[in-house]
Amino acid sequence: MTDAINVGLSIQRALSRALDVTANNIANMSTAGFRRERLAFGETFERLATPGQGLSYADAPSSYTDMNQGALKGTGAPLDVAIEGEGFLRVMTPEGERLTRDGRLALSPEGILKTVTGHDVLDAGGAPIALPPGGVPSIAGDGTISIGGRAVGQLGLAMAAGGLAREADGLFRPLGAVEAAAEARVAQGMIEGSNVDAISEITRLIEIQRGYERISKLMQSEHDREKGAIDRLTRT
Repeated sequence: MTDAINVGLSIQRALSRALDVTANNIANMSTAGFRRERLAFGETFERLATPGQGLSYADAPSSYTDMNQGALKGTGAPLDVAIEGEGFLRVMTPEGERLTRDGRLALSPEGILKTVTGHDVLDAGGAPIALPPGGVPSIAGDGTISIGGRAVGQLGLAMAAGGLAREADGLFRPLGAVEAAAEARVAQGMIEGSNVDAISEITRLIEIQRGYERISKLMQSEHDREKGAIDRLTRT
């Protein structure tokens, strides 16, 4: 296999990863609190035996999460909440505590506050939030939940000082201890939309597909050139 084809394969692998990420962003354009994933591309330079010459291979791209806030949308549902500013809701999953910006909440039959995916919503102390029956809850900007004018709980708003690891379903795993998100505010009856820009993502998807097609054609041309050279050698 020639150097040209090896370089082409490295580019195809990078474009394939970019295609997966972009397609996932597009699929989650309407997912509450979704943060789009971005890629950073790099290259590896390999020196050849001939002085002053080398090859550049496309590295597997590294990913990062765009943490810019999405637009807030009113729902009127008393248990829907959007977080304004930096911060996350604390939730408990079977794998441990996670953070999320998806504020579509609901009550279980037992009165436990949960996410739409069934995870317990935690208070500032890391305990599940149980609401008494009767009355419509009112949620203040600091996350305090009141029913009939009496405080019955408070949403745990947190940040991860050590960074975050992206997981499925809009969840993030804190890398280290969580701390209170003092500047975050809660907006009741609203949810945060995704921060995916539909036009830019669809444009990027088209560019990736075209790039993949161009590389495939170049690799096929190189393959045909090599095959032709070998055929000519065998006939001599």
